[in-house]
Amino acid sequence: MVTAFAKRLDTAPAGYLFVVVTHGGGGGAAVCPAGNIDMVDGRPVWNHRCELCCGCIHLCPAGAIQAGSRTEGRQRYRHPDVTVADMERQAGRNRTRRAG
Repeated sequence: MVTAFAKRLDTAPAGYLFVVVTHGGGGGAAVCPAGNIDMVDGRPVWNHRCELCCGCIHLCPAGAIQAGSRTEGRQRYRHPDVTVADMERQAGRNRTRRAG
Protein backbone atom coordinates (compact mmCIF):
# COMPACT_ATOMS: atom_id res chain seq x y z
CA MET A 1 0.00 0.00 0.00
CA VAL A 2 2.79 2.43 0.91
CA THR A 3 4.73 1.58 -2.26
CA ALA A 4 1.68 2.20 -4.44
CA PHE A 5 1.12 5.56 -2.73
CA ALA A 6 4.78 6.57 -3.13
CA LYS A 7 4.70 5.79 -6.86
CA ARG A 8 1.82 8.28 -7.29
CA LEU A 9 3.70 11.13 -5.60
CA ASP A 10 5.00 14.03 -7.66
CA THR A 11 7.94 15.29 -5.63
CA ALA A 12 9.38 17.58 -8.32
CA PRO A 13 7.58 20.79 -7.16
CA ALA A 14 8.48 20.23 -3.51
CA GLY A 15 12.20 19.70 -3.99
CA TYR A 16 12.29 17.07 -1.25
CA LEU A 17 10.93 13.63 -0.47
CA PHE A 18 9.07 12.71 2.72
CA VAL A 19 9.52 9.03 3.53
CA VAL A 20 7.30 6.83 5.68
CA VAL A 21 8.93 3.78 7.20
CA THR A 22 6.99 1.06 8.94
CA HIS A 23 8.55 -1.53 11.16
CA GLY A 24 7.06 -4.74 12.48
CA GLY A 25 10.15 -6.83 13.07
CA GLY A 26 9.02 -8.39 16.30
CA GLY A 27 12.07 -7.52 18.39
CA GLY A 28 9.89 -7.34 21.49
CA ALA A 29 8.46 -10.78 20.78
CA ALA A 30 11.94 -12.26 20.48
CA VAL A 31 13.15 -10.92 23.82
CA CYS A 32 10.02 -11.41 25.92
CA PRO A 33 10.94 -13.83 28.73
CA ALA A 34 7.27 -14.57 29.40
CA GLY A 35 6.49 -15.48 25.79
CA ASN A 36 3.75 -12.87 25.97
CA ILE A 37 4.05 -11.55 22.41
CA ASP A 38 3.37 -13.39 19.16
CA MET A 39 3.78 -11.73 15.78
CA VAL A 40 0.79 -12.35 13.51
CA ASP A 41 0.82 -10.78 10.04
CA GLY A 42 3.62 -8.44 11.14
CA ARG A 43 1.71 -7.13 14.16
CA PRO A 44 2.09 -7.96 17.85
CA VAL A 45 -0.57 -10.05 19.58
CA TRP A 46 -0.52 -9.93 23.38
CA ASN A 47 -1.12 -13.22 25.23
CA HIS A 48 -1.93 -11.66 28.63
CA ARG A 49 1.11 -13.15 30.39
CA CYS A 50 3.07 -9.90 30.84
CA GLU A 51 5.50 -9.81 33.76
CA LEU A 52 6.20 -6.06 33.33
CA CYS A 53 9.90 -6.41 32.47
CA CYS A 54 9.38 -3.61 29.87
CA GLY A 55 11.90 -5.17 27.45
CA CYS A 56 9.48 -4.80 24.54
CA ILE A 57 8.90 -1.14 25.37
CA HIS A 58 12.59 -0.30 25.50
CA LEU A 59 13.50 -2.29 22.38
CA CYS A 60 10.74 -1.14 20.02
CA PRO A 61 12.65 0.89 17.40
CA ALA A 62 9.58 2.96 16.59
CA GLY A 63 8.65 3.65 20.23
CA ALA A 64 5.22 2.29 19.37
CA ILE A 65 4.74 0.09 22.44
CA GLN A 66 3.39 1.90 25.48
CA ALA A 67 2.24 0.94 28.96
CA GLY A 68 -0.49 3.55 28.97
CA SER A 69 0.34 7.14 29.85
CA ARG A 70 3.13 6.02 32.21
CA THR A 71 5.56 5.44 29.32
CA GLU A 72 4.20 7.77 26.67
CA GLY A 73 6.76 10.39 25.66
CA ARG A 74 9.45 8.95 27.94
CA GLN A 75 12.93 7.97 26.86
CA ARG A 76 13.84 4.34 26.22
CA TYR A 77 16.92 2.66 27.64
CA ARG A 78 18.97 -0.42 26.88
CA HIS A 79 22.22 -1.14 28.70
CA PRO A 80 25.03 -0.57 26.18
CA ASP A 81 26.75 -3.87 27.05
CA VAL A 82 23.62 -6.01 26.59
CA THR A 83 22.80 -6.97 23.01
CA VAL A 84 19.44 -7.99 21.60
CA ALA A 85 21.00 -11.42 20.92
CA ASP A 86 21.84 -11.70 24.64
CA MET A 87 18.24 -10.92 25.53
CA GLU A 88 16.88 -13.39 22.96
CA ARG A 89 19.09 -16.16 24.39
CA GLN A 90 17.95 -15.34 27.93
CA ALA A 91 14.28 -15.27 26.88
CA GLY A 92 14.70 -18.65 25.19
CA ARG A 93 16.14 -20.20 28.37
CA ASN A 94 13.25 -18.84 30.46
CA ARG A 95 10.65 -20.21 28.04
CA THR A 96 12.33 -23.62 27.99
CA ARG A 97 12.44 -23.73 31.79
CA ARG A 98 8.73 -22.84 32.06
CA ALA A 99 7.71 -25.40 29.43
CA GLY A 100 9.71 -28.20 31.05
